[in-house]
Amino acid sequence: MIGSMMECHISVSAAAHLAASRTVIDKYDLDAPLFCSTNPASGGISYQGSRVCFSDDPGLGIEAIIMQE
Repeated sequence: MIGSMMECHISVSAAAHLAASRTVIDKYDLDAPLFCSTNPASGGISYQGSRVCFSDDPGLGIEAIIMQE
C-alpha cells in the first residue's frame, strides 16, 4: 500500500512512480492533489477518472514550478 494525505502534485508524482516500479505495492491512494486548491507545478501525473496517468516527459514529468505570491 502506498498513499498520500495532503501532498502536492510533485510528491504524489514521485509516489506514483515508486508504486508503478514495485510489484509488491498492490494498493494505491494517490488522490491528494485533487483536494489541493492550487497546483505548484505543470506537468507530472494526471488523472483520468480513477486512473493515474504518467507523463511522457523524462523523470517525474514536471515541466515547471509555478511561483505563486
